Amino acid sequence: MSFFKCHNLMLQSSVWTVENSETRIVWITMLMLADRNGEVMASIPGLASTAKVSIEACVEALERFQQPDKWSRSKVLDGRRIVPIDGGWEIVNYKFYRELMSENQKAEASAERSRRYRARKKIGQNADESQEPPF
Repeated sequence: MSFFKCHNLMLQSSVWTVENSETRIVWITMLMLADRNGEVMASIPGLASTAKVSIEACVEALERFQQPDKWSRSKVLDGRRIVPIDGGWEIVNYKFYRELMSENQKAEASAERSRRYRARKKIGQNADESQEPPF
């Protein structure tokens, strides 16, 4: 079973804001099919069938993803989204975004641990203040 971390930055990407609906569907399908290394192993008819788009729409999307994108935030490979590999395609920035989410999650977890620590410390201080002196 495969999954991908869907980041809200996708909503501001050129794929989401510039491309047509079928191209966006192929993109999301590729993200869902990608393995942990960002490799999508599929034939064009298989990818089109999975995405529920025509073969022509799938081919058009794949061609767009392999071209430089002047609007892309990433300049890796001039903004190209995918590169062909034997048996499918590799999503260019897949590992970067997978690790970015992990770093964000680590930072959020650390902040939550700090909040809990401060709350426990405050409760402990309040408990000490409410007790009468031992003498």
